[in-house]
Amino acid sequence: RTPYLLDARELLARAEIISGEFARAEREASAVIALGLKSAAAYGTRAYSRAATGRLEEAIADGQEALERDPSWSSLRGFLAFWRVKLGRPKEALPEYDRLLEENPDHVEHLLGRSLARFLTKDLAGARTDAERASRLDPKNATAFLRLGLATDDDQQAIDHFARALELKPKWSEAYAASAGRYLRLKDLKMADIAYSTAVRHEPQEPRWWLQYALFMLQSLRLKDADSLFTEAIRVAPDSADAFLYRGRTRFLLEKFDLALEDLQKALALQPSLDTSDFREMIEAAARALGDAADALFVPGRSAPAPEGALRLFTASGERDEAGRTAKEILILHEKEGYAFGEIGVTARDLGPYRAALCEA
Repeated sequence: RTPYLLDARELLARAEIISGEFARAEREASAVIALGLKSAAAYGTRAYSRAATGRLEEAIADGQEALERDPSWSSLRGFLAFWRVKLGRPKEALPEYDRLLEENPDHVEHLLGRSLARFLTKDLAGARTDAERASRLDPKNATAFLRLGLATDDDQQAIDHFARALELKPKWSEAYAASAGRYLRLKDLKMADIAYSTAVRHEPQEPRWWLQYALFMLQSLRLKDADSLFTEAIRVAPDSADAFLYRGRTRFLLEKFDLALEDLQKALALQPSLDTSDFREMIEAAARALGDAADALFVPGRSAPAPEGALRLFTASGERDEAGRTAKEILILHEKEGYAFGEIGVTARDLGPYRAALCEA
């Protein structure tokens, strides 16, 4: 527990940060703090290691402890502001960025950080001013042109800024998605489609692009495409309440009421705050529609026609109980009520096992 030992462990923690060993760095920094050396370096090192593993709230708490001991640690102050923005608290980040830029008005990364924080707090003029300054100071900084486009009111000018960002950083999905949003505002649906599809092609594991592309398809009433794209978003992010919510709405419009109900219930399980009167009304509407569809089973003319192989369905292997029930109902309508097979309806949800049983017969 000598000061030399504590200093050595502190240096070891900082070395492990550099080498990417974040869990070990956190352990060493925590040990130093527990043993009594509550230095700025120890808290700062633990802040960086915790942020690297996604624990931003704890990282901010440690960072504040470090800055109380060393207020001049500007790089850590910049990270604290950035972490607050990532947590969705840009207003809290602004005073930190203001202080940093008072000390160094030409710091490009801090200008871009404040530009984003101002954009998120609806200060478009301030965001634009910071981004313009950053782009002049570093004309090869793609992020500067992305931020400038986001804060620009004119859609075509914004698209031009995004194009410049893509010249500097090709295959940047974020810039393609931003372009797509502006093309959509200009009602250029073809270019919006191209930009969204390019975004998902270049970064297929990012659920945001799939979700944005799917919402574009939903807005364009290309419902089957929207369904497929929401499914991709769920594949990449299986805990996305938004993806289940909007796929449920899409499937409701496609009259896939049972699947819509499943998706809406899954969205609610993932995000209980969705339980509003509007959401409950949507679930009830899907349930009512599903009930209506069930009532239509075997009712002549109400849904898909029964194939003439219904008699074979009765003896089909596989889905025997359902196949037998279906066949009996169809035969009663055909033989006793006089309906032709083509006039007898079955609901879409029964067609899957129905066709499977026919194939096995």
